[in-house]
Amino acid sequence: MRFFKLLPIVLALTAAGCATKPADDTANRVDVRVLALNDFHGALKAPGANQPGGIEHMATLLKELKQENPNNIVVAAGDMIGASPLLSSMFHDEPSIEALSLAVCL
Repeated sequence: MRFFKLLPIVLALTAAGCATKPADDTANRVDVRVLALNDFHGALKAPGANQPGGIEHMATLLKELKQENPNNIVVAAGDMIGASPLLSSMFHDEPSIEALSLAVCL
């Protein structure tokens, strides 16, 4: 049992020792930004008038961030649908899935 407790430490130290020296060539460097979404819960509309939120606000923000740096990876960490407002849950969250697909692809 003690072996399994020490195994991650040994593997981490081994991997660190095998690391190569980074190249000094920064001309080929590409900056990539990870845009993470979480806990959307089908919130297609903003919570109130003149308040940020909803799919329109999120799509606009994603579009602006992509214009700043075109090398983006968009990931969703979970809870994108389910426990959704009536607007989305009434249609089995299909509006949320479609809207998220469009927002990420813009």
